[in-house]
Amino acid sequence: MSNAIVANTPTRRKFLAGAAVAGAATVAMPQVSRAQTATRKMHGSWGAKDILNEFAQDYVAKVNAMGGARLKIDYLNAGAVVGAFSVQDAVHQGSLDGAHTVPAYWYGKYRAASLFAPARPMASTAASCSAGFTMAAGRRSMTNWCRRS
Repeated sequence: MSNAIVANTPTRRKFLAGAAVAGAATVAMPQVSRAQTATRKMHGSWGAKDILNEFAQDYVAKVNAMGGARLKIDYLNAGAVVGAFSVQDAVHQGSLDGAHTVPAYWYGKYRAASLFAPARPMASTAASCSAGFTMAAGRRSMTNWCRRS
């Protein structure tokens, strides 16, 4: 056997040396699980004693618990950064990362927004309200109303 063939033949020693280098490189490189905490600002349209404010705080608490050390949402009450009716504009402009509001608060900018308000006639549950938007006739009606506004 020639020396060239022996030099290129894998050996246990070469394998262990390569594994040691790969192991050291893995430890030295940053890992996804060591990522920094992403903090997002979410602004509500509700006063501190409003029931909808409690719903928003419950949502934030659940997201923060699920996000562990990687995701944190800072919830702000109405008026902390912008007024209750300007929350969606602040998100659009990039001043805030999220909003907890209702479409009816956009009525001054878009009249059909009140159709998407949380209290809809004849909708006794959230599921029936959602069905009114997603079923064929409901979707067509909403599309037509939005085009007219």
